[in-house]
Amino acid sequence: MTDDLVSLKAMIVSGDAGDRELIRRAMAGASIPVIVTEIEAAGDATAAPKALASDAYDAVLFDTAMPAQAGQALLAAIRGEPGRPLAVAIGEASGLDVDCTLAKPVEQAHAASLLENCIAVRLPKRVLVVDDSAAVRSVIQKVLKASRFRIAADEADGHASAVEQVRLSAFDVVILDCHMSGKDGFETLAELRQVRPDARILMITEKQDQAMVERARSEGAADLLTKPFFANDIDAAFSRLFRLGHLRWS
Repeated sequence: MTDDLVSLKAMIVSGDAGDRELIRRAMAGASIPVIVTEIEAAGDATAAPKALASDAYDAVLFDTAMPAQAGQALLAAIRGEPGRPLAVAIGEASGLDVDCTLAKPVEQAHAASLLENCIAVRLPKRVLVVDDSAAVRSVIQKVLKASRFRIAADEADGHASAVEQVRLSAFDVVILDCHMSGKDGFETLAELRQVRPDARILMITEKQDQAMVERARSEGAADLLTKPFFANDIDAAFSRLFRLGHLRWS
């Protein structure tokens, strides 16, 4: 679905010219164009937050060696942005609320791999939410909107609608309730897998049950979440589904 996102907008906040150069090289080889803004005055507690407030960014890479005040101000600004840009620490990140870490000394290959994870998060994802409760579907929609992933979600109210929609369209993820009236989630899972064997299906259930987890995975579900779940749970589950190993969600 890369046609929907023509570029990634990133900010590098670092006083280390060598690190910035290596990261720029990694960005130059990315799978989509990367528009980069550089803030060299990493010790200025206002420069990066001002730049962040003036435009919409997808990722902010910042050197953790900057003065504590400047780092705290930047992290607060990142977390306050409605677009929820990814916070990427360059260097030691112990105790910091970041989404991923680029270790020092910076290696171009590692930076490139991490960048592709960030791109995967920000590329639009088409999701189908399958639940026989309109109220539950509405709650899930709100959770998905709060995710750091870019998600556009369609809905199905049960087995027949889910199978028909998956037959007609390829979804990046299907979120499927285990417990539905009529044909339940496992019967629906079996038919969805017949229609699209490569479908990523994330099942949801109301109670923690290891046997159900094992059954879901053995029958072809990619993962299972327990209700209630929140935006960070979706972020973590989608990272597993798309094998984004660099990312962590607090």
